[in-house]
Amino acid sequence: MAGYLKMHSLPKDRPFPELRPMVESDVIQVMGLLNDYLANRKVHIVFNEDEIRHFFLPRKGVVYSYVFG
Repeated sequence: MAGYLKMHSLPKDRPFPELRPMVESDVIQVMGLLNDYLANRKVHIVFNEDEIRHFFLPRKGVVYSYVFG
């Protein structure tokens, strides 16, 4: 497990200083950007606001999502 965490963790020096944790006010923009990106695929899901909140808003120990801001 320690190797998995090390492999998937962000570097301590943060190569992108403008990267920040996703917050509630980002939901609509994230939904639009993600749905636009996925629309280029033959088979894709179309997320609504509630699904973005459920799957992508950060929850300690469960999911960590970051946006440029």
